[in-house]
Amino acid sequence: MQMSMKIRVQTQMMFAFLWLGLVGIASAQKQDEDFHKKRKEIHQKVHSYIKKNIFPVVKAQRAKLESELSADHKKRITELRAEVKPLRKQLKTKHQALRKACENGEAPSESQRQELHEIHKKMRKIRLEAWTIADQYDTQIKKLHEEIKPQKETWKSEIKSIFEENMTDEMRQRMKEQHKKCYKDGDHSHRNGQGKEGHRGGKKHHKGLGLRKMMSPPHFILLDPNAEMPDLIHDFEK
Repeated sequence: MQMSMKIRVQTQMMFAFLWLGLVGIASAQKQDEDFHKKRKEIHQKVHSYIKKNIFPVVKAQRAKLESELSADHKKRITELRAEVKPLRKQLKTKHQALRKACENGEAPSESQRQELHEIHKKMRKIRLEAWTIADQYDTQIKKLHEEIKPQKETWKSEIKSIFEENMTDEMRQRMKEQHKKCYKDGDHSHRNGQGKEGHRGGKKHHKGLGLRKMMSPPHFILLDPNAEMPDLIHDFEK
């Protein structure tokens, strides 16, 4: 009788622990879903803000530069844009796969890192050539940027507000931990293909999530004044 009672108690305890475990898993999955949903909402809000308020102004400024460019530079810029386009698609696909793997607790494989490294090398080469062209129009580009300086300050302030109003400290910490998990060896060549370009590719150009990137000389010179705004969600996700 006592043995039967003991077995029954142990069985009940086992089922209780199993139930708690299942509840814990379900709760963790719900938290993951909420996190990804909220992060996507924030990125979409920033993307929409840039598309409505920033890109039209930046594109108009870039159009002013077009008449200043030499025929040879116009031709080469067009060629560089064509080279960048497929590389950006490759990066987007590989970064999405990498992010998904990292979120599932899988570390990037050596082959994944090498593939990204090779694409980033090609991107850096293109960007460095864009810098070389931009340097020759340094005065004109600075003038065009100066014309919209007051607006830039407003944009930065309002984008910052979007993050402060929508992102919790817990979300910031989680994103930071995910980044460390994916790039624990200190390899930061994933950062928009910039890697170790020094002052020409420093991370300061990308803290604005789209704004500073568009306004940096190599991106500005490669910007097509007749094109639609690119999808910046991929840049945010990185």
